[in-house]
Amino acid sequence: MNASVAMAGQALIERLLDGNGLFSTPRRSGPGLMTLSGLLGVVGSGFFIYAAYLWLSPIFAPPMVMAFTGALFCALALMLVLFSYAAAAYRLYHMRQIKAEIANTVEIAMDVVQEDVAIPIRDNPKTAMLIALATGLMAGEKLH
Repeated sequence: MNASVAMAGQALIERLLDGNGLFSTPRRSGPGLMTLSGLLGVVGSGFFIYAAYLWLSPIFAPPMVMAFTGALFCALALMLVLFSYAAAAYRLYHMRQIKAEIANTVEIAMDVVQEDVAIPIRDNPKTAMLIALATGLMAGEKLH
């Protein structure tokens, strides 16, 4: 495969997978809902911490209760971070897999097109040159 066909295939793949392509959908409500979710999560965690403190305070001394609730929420935060990391890693792996499949499909399609176009060009090089010249002139007039 020559360099121009490879560049065209790469441009097509990048166009398909960029932010405005096939795999992106505009979500306008996403940031607002995430902010609201975070705010409600913080408020809920505050109530949970206070409830855990009230529940454990008759059993243990107040410094020990604070240490238990702090350790509990540190462990919960660590689990959430690990879960978020695993979800992001899976999403990245899945997107790389999709990109590789699309790249393979585009490469096969470009090879087929190149083979189909190369035969008439080899048979009639002068005609192919004239068609390329006429196409370039028409494109130049359209662009300027």
